[in-house]
Amino acid sequence: MATQEQLTTEYPVKSRYNADENQIDEQADEIELIDLKTDAGYFETLKIMLNVGCKSFGGPMNQVEDLQKIFVDDLKWVNEELFTEIFTICCGIPGSVITQVAIAIGSLVTNNWKGGVFAFIGLTLPGALIMGLFGCIYRILQLNQLVVPCLGKLALHGFASASVSVVFQAAWKFCTQMKVSWQDTFIIGSSLVLYILYQSPIFMLALMIIGGFIMQMSQKEDYRTSVSVVSRDSIQIAEPRFSRVLQEQGGVFGKNSLYAYIIILAVLLILRISLKTKDVEAAISFYYVGSLLMGGGHVGIPLLFTEFTALNLITSDIFFNGFSVNNMIPGPIMNIAVYVGGFADGFKGAFIAYIFLYLPTFLFIWGVLPYWHSHRKDPNINNFIRGASLVSIGFVFATTYILWRNAGQDDVVTSSLLVVISFVLLNIYELPAPFVVLLGGVLMVVRYMTLRNYRGVEDYSTC
Repeated sequence: MATQEQLTTEYPVKSRYNADENQIDEQADEIELIDLKTDAGYFETLKIMLNVGCKSFGGPMNQVEDLQKIFVDDLKWVNEELFTEIFTICCGIPGSVITQVAIAIGSLVTNNWKGGVFAFIGLTLPGALIMGLFGCIYRILQLNQLVVPCLGKLALHGFASASVSVVFQAAWKFCTQMKVSWQDTFIIGSSLVLYILYQSPIFMLALMIIGGFIMQMSQKEDYRTSVSVVSRDSIQIAEPRFSRVLQEQGGVFGKNSLYAYIIILAVLLILRISLKTKDVEAAISFYYVGSLLMGGGHVGIPLLFTEFTALNLITSDIFFNGFSVNNMIPGPIMNIAVYVGGFADGFKGAFIAYIFLYLPTFLFIWGVLPYWHSHRKDPNINNFIRGASLVSIGFVFATTYILWRNAGQDDVVTSSLLVVISFVLLNIYELPAPFVVLLGGVLMVVRYMTLRNYRGVEDYSTC
C-alpha cells in the first residue's frame, strides 16, 4: 500500500482532507477546480464509448480503468480528481457502476443529458446485442426440443466451471477494496449462509436493509465511500473533494430524476396488479434488480438469478450457461439480463430487459449527483451504504458456491480442478478473464476427446 506522501507525489490531487490530521481543510474551497471539457459532440462521445463497449473485457474494475485511460490519460477531457470522484459516487448509489460512470462522463463532457444516453448506448449495446441474440437462439432450441451438440454442452460446462473463479475473484476484490474487518466478515458470512438457505428476492432486499442498519448503529467511524477507489498501476488514488463543476453540471434532472424513478415504479406496480401480463411482470422484475445493484455488476448476478428462477422464467442451468458466455463478451457484466430476457420472451423480452434493468442506473446517477456533495460526509449514510454493500458481497460469495454446485453436478472432481486451474491463471498469472473462461471450455472438450479416443470411454454424463 502506498503511503500518503507517495500518493501526493505521484498522483497529485487537491484533497479537502488534511493528510496529517485527517481534518477538513476549509481553505480548499478557495482552490480553483477541475479542467473539464464540456463541448464534446454526441456522436464523438458515442464513437469513443462504442470503442470501449467493443473492446473492454474483464469485469467492472478493468472497464473502469479503461475509461480512466481514455478520458483522463489520452483525451484529457476529465482530470483524475473528477474521474475518481465520479467513480466514488457511483460505488455508493444503486445501479451498475461502470454504466453510471459512463453516463456521468457522457453527460458532463457534452454538458447535456443526451450525452449520457449516447455514452450508455456505446458502452452497453455491443455486448447486449450478442447476449440478447444468444438468449433468443437458446430459447428456439428449447422450444423446438433441439439438443445442443455434445461438444457444445461440454464447452458450456467448462465455461461454467471457469466462471466460478471469475466470480470468486470479483467478490475477493470487493473485500480487499473495502478493507473488511472481523465484524464485516460476520455480516458477509451471515448473508452468504442466509442467501443459500432462503433464496427470495424480498428476503435479499430485507437483508441489505438490515445490514445497512447494523453497520449504521454499530459503527461510530465514518466509512466514506472512498473505500472503493480506482486503482492505477496497483496504487490507490486518494479520495478528492467533491467538484464544484460536478455540482453545477451534474444536476441534469436532479429532483425530477428521482421523482421519475418513483413514478415509474408506482406505474409498474399498478400495471402489475391490474393487467398481470408477462411483459409487465418482467419489466418490474428487471426494474427491481436494477434498483438493488450495489458496488459492481457481479452483485446483480444473485439478484437476477433469484428473481427469474423464482418466476420459473429460466432454469439454473440455462442461467449459468448464459453467465459463463457473458464472461467472454465485452461490456458490462449485467448484460446477462438481456440474455435472460431473450430466453424468457424472445427479442421483445431482451428489449424489455435492456430498458428496465438500466433505467434505475440513469435515474439514480442523474438524481443523486447534484445533492451528493451535501450528504456524502454524513457517517450514517456512509455506514448504511457500507453495510448494504457487505451484504451484497455475501451474495456474490454465495453465487460462487451455487455456480460451483451447478457446474459440478455431473462431474464435481473435474469441475473443481478447472476452478482451481482458472483461479491460478487469474490471480497468479493474471490472464484475462475471457481467455481463462474460454480455456475452461477447451480443456473440458479436450478431456472428453482424450477419454473417448485413447481410453474408449464413450458414456459421458454431460452428453
